[in-house]
Parts: sequence; structure tokens; C-alpha cells
Amino acid sequence: MSKYNDLMERVAVTPEMKERFMNRVASGELAKSRLPRFRMIGRYAALAACLVLLVAGAALLSRYLPERNTAETETDLAYGPIVPAEYKNAEELSEASGIRIHDLAYLPFEAKETVYRTFGTDFAEIVYTGEKDVVCYRVSTGGGDTSGDYTEYPEVETRVIKGMDVILKGEGGLVHCALYEKDGCSFSITSESGLTFDEIERML
Repeated sequence: MSKYNDLMERVAVTPEMKERFMNRVASGELAKSRLPRFRMIGRYAALAACLVLLVAGAALLSRYLPERNTAETETDLAYGPIVPAEYKNAEELSEASGIRIHDLAYLPFEAKETVYRTFGTDFAEIVYTGEKDVVCYRVSTGGGDTSGDYTEYPEVETRVIKGMDVILKGEGGLVHCALYEKDGCSFSITSESGLTFDEIERML
């Protein structure tokens, strides 16, 4: 303490230094210089509090929400709780679903893969996958739209094909979804790339 007292005794404040200090206090310069620092500290504290709340909320959600398998979730969204069953050909598919379903009479491309599957006992589909297009052919004993394609296409018309009223939906002169009914069943043909009217006619 003796060294500190010796140093303090040597410190001398001149009248000029005192006057400058008093002028700064009077003008509020010292208070202004400290204000931004306190504001930044307040902002950091608020951000830290928000972060803590977010982490706590996420922890609570993960604790109480049930875990679901990704594949099961996608299946539920697309087809409901019914698990699809696959078969080797249209004949086996017809027997399993109880619906008379045959392969399409025509395809505008070579199918690299064909999948036959049912969803319960009143819904069946055949999916043809080629290099540039995928065509899905569905049959259901229930009425209404069985396509699963809910796109609002700009071009919609009804044409009579082979004695049936066929609803054609698409754009740019191509059909992406065809709907019709026959023998008490609802049918749909959908195409990702689009089909011409002649191609649709040949498929039926």
C-alpha cells in the first residue's frame, strides 16, 4: 500500500485537466460514450434468452412427439394406412383384388419395369416405367377420381371414346390424366410426360 500511496501523491491534476473533464461531464459526452456498450449487452442478453427458450422447446417436442418411420409416413400420405401388396402379373392382381384388370392394350414406349399391386380388395394399379415416361393405370370399385392426380390442369374436356365418356386433363395439347367408368368400376390413366389423344384412344 505504501507504493500505491506514493504514486497517488505524485499524481497531479492541473486546472486545464479538471476543466476539460468537467466540460465533458456537463455536455453528456461521457454518458453517451457508455450508452452503446450497455445497449449491446442488453441485446446479447435478449438473444441468449431466446436461444435458451428455443432449445428447451425443441427438447420438449422431441420428448412428447412420437417417432415415425419415414417410409411408413410416405405410405400413409399416399395411400392411407393400407399397405400395398405386389404381384407378378395382371392375372394374379385380378385374383387378389377381386377386380378384373388387364394390361393396357397399348403403350407408346417400352416398359423397363412393370409393377402390379393392390391397396385392399377394391383398388388395384399397374405402373409402367420407361426411359422418358411413367404411366399409371388404376381401377377401383368405388366411384369418383381414382388417379390421385389433383393438379389443376388448364385444359379439361370430355370426349366419347369407344362408347365411354372420358374426361381428359392436361396442357399443351397433351393428356396427363384420363378418367372414365365402365362395368361399375372407376378407371384412370395418368402420365408424367403427357400422352396424345390418339395414344389414349389406343390404350382403352
